Amino acid sequence: MLDLSANANHLSATRIATTIAADSAASVALAANEVNVINDFTAAGAATWDALSASALDTAISNNTLSYANLADATTTATANAYETTQSSIMMIQNDTNLGEYKVFQVTETIASDDYAVSLIGTVDFGHQIDATAVVA
Repeated sequence: MLDLSANANHLSATRIATTIAADSAASVALAANEVNVINDFTAAGAATWDALSASALDTAISNNTLSYANLADATTTATANAYETTQSSIMMIQNDTNLGEYKVFQVTETIASDDYAVSLIGTVDFGHQIDATAVVA
């Protein structure tokens, strides 16, 4: 079991459900306590999955003009009844050369801005690609 509850624990007046979303690498929509599964990462030149770091992901999702491979600018959805001005999400980015292997990142975002803090949680290998439409959080 992969427990990410410590990394997606946003404070609000009401419980925010942990949800799973299947996002495109070119169009990531972050929300509080959401696990974003990216299955369409495609390397480009030196921008490979192996070389993908927290700082490279941070630059890609927080800048409208710079990307990393096919990872691009992210959007943030504000959470109703939030106590804080930040919220946390999880991004799981699948290896384009080894399906089922994911780098897992915690993304803390300042609501309604392009200000992100990204940290690598780790790498997991499920052996098969995750179908985010069939996974229940």
